[in-house]
Amino acid sequence: MFNRNRVIALAVSAFCLVAIQGTAGAAIIQVDENLNDNLVPTGFSLTTTNTAGLSNGRLEATAVNGSTALAYNTLPGNLAQVDISYRARFGYSFWGTYTVVSLGGLPITLTHGANEFTHGPNNFATIGGGGTTTSPFNFSTFEYAITVVDGQVSFTGTDTATNTQAFSLVHADAGILLANINQISFRSHNTTGTEPVWLDDIRMQLHTVEVPAPGALLLFGLGIAGLGYARRNRAA
Repeated sequence: MFNRNRVIALAVSAFCLVAIQGTAGAAIIQVDENLNDNLVPTGFSLTTTNTAGLSNGRLEATAVNGSTALAYNTLPGNLAQVDISYRARFGYSFWGTYTVVSLGGLPITLTHGANEFTHGPNNFATIGGGGTTTSPFNFSTFEYAITVVDGQVSFTGTDTATNTQAFSLVHADAGILLANINQISFRSHNTTGTEPVWLDDIRMQLHTVEVPAPGALLLFGLGIAGLGYARRNRAA
């Protein structure tokens, strides 16, 4: 038998439940910076020492003791995953040349280069803060990929000259919590290398999970109440 009140209750319930489902979706914030204009991108800050900075369309450090960092400071507070890619190059040096990505608020840094204060060819790739170290020996342009989720970070480097993977590191740490991250910093550092150390073509995907607004929670409550009313009506 047609019951108008029951139909209305079911309609309200369906509308409210669909509304609350729509507020809990995920979003991706895309950040792409090729640095071609040698200007500090929106949302970033730049620090430099000696002969370093945004030059030749990249984040570049030239000898001697040049160091420069480009930091992204506008991170959302509801991150679920961070994906980072970039290109970089470092040259031969007895005293240390490298590029590094630091994640402010988290106990990790990710570095690839020639060891500082170590005589001879001793290249390394490492996830700092207790991570693993490997020693690929090649000087080339590399493409890097970093993925960070709660409890884990991965770091890979591919030699573009040979199109081969130079290293692939994974580090687990309960202290890696995306809720604590407040900055992503990219650094080029050159101690005594005769070639510029540079970093370029930064791409980031910041995966966020939307938190339902108080109004959405109210709609959810109304939907549940409507379902309960419809069930009681049908039993009667």
